[in-house]
Amino acid sequence: MLFRLVLASLIALITLPAQAQSTKGVFYDCNMTRQKDFEFWVSSKIGIVVLNDGKVVVSDRVTLAYGESIVYAQVTRNTATDLHIKWSLEGGLRRGEVLFPYAEYTAKLSKASKKLRVSGKLRGNRRSFFGRGQCTERVK
Repeated sequence: MLFRLVLASLIALITLPAQAQSTKGVFYDCNMTRQKDFEFWVSSKIGIVVLNDGKVVVSDRVTLAYGESIVYAQVTRNTATDLHIKWSLEGGLRRGEVLFPYAEYTAKLSKASKKLRVSGKLRGNRRSFFGRGQCTERVK
């Protein structure tokens, strides 16, 4: 079910009107393992789309819980071998009385091995959380 939601969100991005309809890119479909203490904050499934124009979007269970289907990530490094990105989610009241804090993420993807490392932290919390995963590359 989660996979379908993430996939639908990413497909919706690629089929947006105007410029995105003709945009092609690479979709990394990543299965993650995560640290037990912060299981919610690293999803078991993360989708990353690298568009041909250089923009990168992320979608997972956490972005969906924040009320976002996708989040644009900032590319901090993109070489033939590695992709490093970072993104943040702003907190606030969402879905009733649930208050989500401000969350910051970084991710490093090895393009050769398709291994993904994700780390993050919550504003005001010294502890960080992390996950590692294996991605499958899908080209549209």
